[in-house]
Amino acid sequence: MRAVLSKFFTLYCLTVTLSSCGGGSAGTGTGGREASSIALRSIEGVVTNQASDGLPGVTIRLPQANLETITDRAGYFAIQAPVQQEQVILEVEAAQATENVILNDLPDDQSTVNLQIQLDQQAHISSVSKLKVNVEIIDDCLRYFENGRTILQVAEIANKTHCRLQASVVADSQPYSGATFLLQHRDCAGKKRWRDVAVGETGTNGIGEISFRFRTDEAHCVYRVIVPHNIDKKQRVFYQIHSLMKQAFDAKTELP
Repeated sequence: MRAVLSKFFTLYCLTVTLSSCGGGSAGTGTGGREASSIALRSIEGVVTNQASDGLPGVTIRLPQANLETITDRAGYFAIQAPVQQEQVILEVEAAQATENVILNDLPDDQSTVNLQIQLDQQAHISSVSKLKVNVEIIDDCLRYFENGRTILQVAEIANKTHCRLQASVVADSQPYSGATFLLQHRDCAGKKRWRDVAVGETGTNGIGEISFRFRTDEAHCVYRVIVPHNIDKKQRVFYQIHSLMKQAFDAKTELP
C-alpha cells in the first residue's frame, strides 16, 4: 500500500555547523555507492504515533541514494543525503504502509535537518514538524567561547565564572513557547554519567536563558545542552560545550 503526501513541506534547518549527538541508527547503503566523494547533510528526527510515543522499527528510506535506516527503540533515526540534491524524498514505511515526505528548497550546505514525523493509527503520516534550534553563550562570557554547533572554549577562564546561555526554538516557523532545555556536564572520558546543572524554558518569543558557573575541573570537562527536553517526544537537538581540557583530551586520544 502506498500513499503519497501531496503537500510540499518547507525545510527549516540549523543555521550553525555543529555535530549532532542524538538520533537513531545511521543510514546504510544497499547499492554499493561511494558516499565519501560527495558532500552529505544529516537528516535526523523521530517518528511517533498520535500520542507522541516514539515508534521503533520504522524504515526510513532515501531512494535517490539507495540508503535506508530503521528507527531505534525511542523512534529516532538519522540518515545522510547528498547536499547537491535540492529536493529529498524520504519513504517512511510502517505496518506495511509507505508514505513519502518531500523536502524542497534545501540549502546548498551541510546543515542538519531535524524532523518530527507523526503517524496515525493506519500508519499514515498525519503531520511533519520542523525544528530550528540555536544555543549560544552570551554576554560577558562570550569572550572565552566560540559559538557553533559545538561550542568551543577559546581562552582561559577562571573557575566558577558566572556565564549565561541562551536557547531559541522555532517550530514550523513559529516561536516554540514552553520548550524546556537542560544543561548537563560530565568528565572528559565519559566514564561517569551526565549530571544535571540547570534547566531553562523558552518564553512566548521562543527564547530562554540559563545562568550557571563554568567550572574548569576534570568532572566538568564537557557540558551539553538538550533542546527541547520536554516529555513530548519531540526530536531533541544536542549542543556540546568543549572546555580547553576536553579539546586537549580529544587531541591526545586521536594521536596514533
